[in-house]
Amino acid sequence: MKKFLIKAFGETISWGLIALLAYSAWVGSNSLAGIAAASYWVVIILAIFIAALAYIGVVALSEEKDPEKRKKGLDLLNGTYKRVGFLRKSINWLCLAVIVGLLAYTGWVFTAVSYALIALLFRLVIAIGREKYEELTQPMQV
Repeated sequence: MKKFLIKAFGETISWGLIALLAYSAWVGSNSLAGIAAASYWVVIILAIFIAALAYIGVVALSEEKDPEKRKKGLDLLNGTYKRVGFLRKSINWLCLAVIVGLLAYTGWVFTAVSYALIALLFRLVIAIGREKYEELTQPMQV
């Protein structure tokens, strides 16, 4: 239940920011667009931090010799490296395009470019880390 509530809260915040950005573009409110852009800068910084931490974590776990510690660490990283389905991937790519488009439309072009680059970098780092994660979990599944 805790995971569900955390995920629901995160999705609400994410869709709320998209709605705020869309509304600011609709009415032409620069102050609302500024609030949304500042929020996306927080997201950008968090994405950099989370991607680096997750990748460092999986690399550190590959060097861990104690199987019990390795299993605990892999359980912690399970949510980060979980594969998502086609529908969720499509929604994520669509949201990325909408966010970047709306940020650029409202005049926050540098933020839009930064958000797009960091989002792509985040996805790349997570994909690379997922390969290492799956290598580490393979022997545990046999």
